[in-house]
Formats: sequence, C-alpha cells, structure tokens
Amino acid sequence: MIEEKVSKAVLQEKEPITINGKNYEVAPPSIATLMLVNKEIAVLPKEVLDDKQLFQEVFKNIAFGENIAKSLAIMILGAKRIKSFWRNIFRRKTELEQLTEDILNAEISEILTKYVKIMSSMQVQDFFMLITFLNEITLTKPTKKVIKTTASGRS
Repeated sequence: MIEEKVSKAVLQEKEPITINGKNYEVAPPSIATLMLVNKEIAVLPKEVLDDKQLFQEVFKNIAFGENIAKSLAIMILGAKRIKSFWRNIFRRKTELEQLTEDILNAEISEILTKYVKIMSSMQVQDFFMLITFLNEITLTKPTKKVIKTTASGRS
C-alpha cells in the first residue's frame, strides 16, 4: 500500500474520478493547488458542530456548500489547469465553474466519498514536512548580531 502511494507520487500518476458521469484525472497537488483549496476552506466556520441539532447545524452552514464544492473541484482540476488562459477563454463557463456546479448537483454521499479519497491521496504530509523544515531553519538562525569583531588575542 505505501509502496504504491510512493510510486504514484514519484511518477506523478493521476487518479481517475467520475463526477456526474464525467471522467477526470486527479494529479498530485502542487503548492498552488493547496493554496487555492485553502482559500475556499478558510471561509468555513471554525466551530464544533452540535450533532444533537443536526438539521439546525446543516441549514446554518449550507451557505458554505459552494466553497466545499469549489475546493473539491480545485483538487480535481489542479491550479495549473484552472489558471490556463487558453482553456478558459472560449467557454461561457470555466471548467472550474462547471465542475463546481456538477459537484453541487451530485449526491452528497458520492461527493463525500470522493472528497475523502482525494484528500487522503494528496500527500499533504509532504507539504507539512516542508513547512516544519522551513520553520526549523528560521528558529536556528543567529539571534545575536555581532557589531565589532576583534583579532584573536586582542581586546
């Protein structure tokens, strides 16, 4: 299982996924893709949902459904494909807008399964390791600035 994931990541193999009868190939994410996904997820409320008031919680948060659908569409298409000028110039709707609409109109259970599948294969841990590494570098930089240097044996 792990060997298969590593192999797919190294070879940048794409995972097939179908939304509303349309087939897509999901590539491993780039930093740009994760940034675009984060932009959509960042607007979601940061609160613990009360599972005893299921309907109230669902309807209170339903307005964020488009952000959730768009974040999944971004993960499927990838930043490079979304930002492609020539791909989007001749269409009424961009590919991102169309896929977001398809996701909004699909069954919730189908979308939930696909969202979890894509999130688990995104190698987010690699990005986490990069951030951790860069944080460590900034923590170990010199904290004292030397103003005047003296030659050895002199004061």
